[in-house]
Amino acid sequence: MFENIAIFDIGTYSIKCIKAKTGFRNFQIESLIIEDLNLSIENKSERINNGLEKIISQNDLNDYTIITTLPSSKLFFYTFNFPFKNVNQISEVITYEIADSIPLDLDAVIYDFQPIYHENLEGMSTIAVVSPKILIQQYLEIFFKYNLNPVFMGTEFNALFQAYNYFNTVQNESAIQINIGYEKSIINLILNNNLYATRCILFGIKNIEEHLIKLSSDKTDLKNFLAHYSFDLSSFDNN
Repeated sequence: MFENIAIFDIGTYSIKCIKAKTGFRNFQIESLIIEDLNLSIENKSERINNGLEKIISQNDLNDYTIITTLPSSKLFFYTFNFPFKNVNQISEVITYEIADSIPLDLDAVIYDFQPIYHENLEGMSTIAVVSPKILIQQYLEIFFKYNLNPVFMGTEFNALFQAYNYFNTVQNESAIQINIGYEKSIINLILNNNLYATRCILFGIKNIEEHLIKLSSDKTDLKNFLAHYSFDLSSFDNN
């Protein structure tokens, strides 16, 4: 009845892992692990693989259900509009839309879609997410090496929305979700408990740091402070 869950957020500059436990009435966070990636490694895939393996090798996760996100920079995103709202119908025809849009063979990718609800439209919009199979295989091999089998691999915007669905108890609620990363930020607009729109903005903590440093360029001490201070909002030390 109780479940241990390990949730990985794989980013470009760091990998975060939340270890949590479910209960009858609550959801307990056991720990937050943050592994800063070695930026001296030029190959981004190798950099991520090393960071991911370091977390897994140093933590016993054998009794945990594994969930992970995939780096958005390595995925393909497409918006499709359909003249009907039946999700089963969409799942049957979206394959053809994806095949006509992606620069890869359909056999070389794995894809899924998230409905976007608009009350005033007769049809439905969807966001299709396409991942090269080789990308998923690279990450799975690291988990398999330690006898771990992820049950779900998703995207950042969908992870935010699904977390909202899991914890929300308010009916017909409208909300804005904002996830500020180092180089980009994810914004979800939720109306009546449904995902209405999502945007990825190429602006994050890195841009704020650079702007503040530029403004204080004649103040050496302040500049050095801002250049070396961690602005990671997920860090316990900064909250």
